[in-house]
Amino acid sequence: MKLVRKWLFPALTCLIVLGAAALPARVSQMRDARQFGQVHTEALEADGLPVAQPPTLLDRMELYAGQNDASHPVLSFRDAVYFEDSEGRELADTAQALLTGAGVLPRWLFREEPFDQVTVGRELLWDPAEESAAQEPAQFWTVHWSYYSNKYHTKSIELVLDAETGLPIKLFIDDTNMSQWLAYDQEALRELAERFFDLLGVGVREVGAHGPMYDPSLNLSYAVDGTSLHFHISRAPTALDVQLERAGHWTDASDVTDADR
Repeated sequence: MKLVRKWLFPALTCLIVLGAAALPARVSQMRDARQFGQVHTEALEADGLPVAQPPTLLDRMELYAGQNDASHPVLSFRDAVYFEDSEGRELADTAQALLTGAGVLPRWLFREEPFDQVTVGRELLWDPAEESAAQEPAQFWTVHWSYYSNKYHTKSIELVLDAETGLPIKLFIDDTNMSQWLAYDQEALRELAERFFDLLGVGVREVGAHGPMYDPSLNLSYAVDGTSLHFHISRAPTALDVQLERAGHWTDASDVTDADR
C-alpha cells in the first residue's frame, strides 16, 4: 500500500501536466470543427444580386425568325385551339380588329363574303443554347381565316401574333380579288408596310428589294433597328407576304450595317 502511494501521486501529477499541455490544441480543434461544420451566411446587398432580364419583343422575334436558321436551331411545339372555344374566338376577333383598326386590311374584307373557317393555333419556341435551365418558352398565336364557298373567288389570311404583346410579326394573304383593296404598285405596297410597322411599333429602315420572289412580283425589304432581323414584303397579283427573317437568309450582306449585327 505504501508503494502504491509512492508512485500514484507523481503519476497523477504527470497526467495533469500532460493534459494541460494538450488542452489548448484540443480546444482549438473543437473550435475549428464547430466553426467549419456550420453554414455561414452574410447579408448581400440588393444591387449585388444577379438580375434576369425578361425577353423583349425583339428577343422573341429573333427566336421566331431563327426557325429558318440551320446554324442555330430552335426547338418548337405546336398545338391547336378550336375556334368554337371562347379563347380561340376572342383571339380571332381581337386579331381581326387589330388589322382593320390599323388600316392594314379593310373591314369589308371580313364582312362581305365572310370567311367559312377560322382556326387558331399556338406555337411554343425554345432556344437550346439558352443558359437558363428553367427557360420559359416564347409563345405565338397563329390565326387562319379561309374562304372557299365561291369557286371563282378564294381568299385566306394567316397571321402570327406575339402572345405576350398581341402584336403581329408575320402576315400572309391569298386573295384572288386582292387588287380591289391593294393596288398593284410599289408605292401602295410601301404604304401598307408603313401601317404594319406603325402597328408593330418597331423602328425599321428600307434596305432594298430582296426577299421571296414571285414572278411577276413587287418586293421590299426592311431592316429592324438594332437587330439582325429583316422583314421581306412581297406582292404578287393575288398574294401578299410579310415575312420575318434573320439577316443572311434572303438579304444581301451588303445591306447589313454593324449596328444590325
